[in-house]
Amino acid sequence: MKKGLYLLAAITLITFTAENANAKCGDEAAKADNTKLYALTFHADYCGACKRLKPNVMELQTKTEGEPVEWVKFDFTSAESKAKSEKLASELGVADIYKDNQATGFVLLVDADTKETVGKLTSRQSSDDMYKIVKNNL
Repeated sequence: MKKGLYLLAAITLITFTAENANAKCGDEAAKADNTKLYALTFHADYCGACKRLKPNVMELQTKTEGEPVEWVKFDFTSAESKAKSEKLASELGVADIYKDNQATGFVLLVDADTKETVGKLTSRQSSDDMYKIVKNNL
């Protein structure tokens, strides 16, 4: 009797996990289809400008939640993270933008369809100014 209950519980757990995994994949696919703007953050852990920029970017990410903005972090901290970022840039179709911008401490706004850079956010801007720039490009 106990073996039967354990088997039933295991099957239920597997089914629940598979259904949630499928839902997550569907949500990600739907988000990718709706993305109008990529916010490409060029970051390194040792970068002073990145440290100053981070609070405003975090606030901006919260403000744009639910908007068709996909936040992407290109990490230049190590050779490994840089290689992963280069691969991600290629997958998103922004490899040329990535290669042309090998510095850190800023966010480039890129039209998701045309792959054209439409704006740049830096630590010199307030989060309100950044939000206006993002909203104007949606």
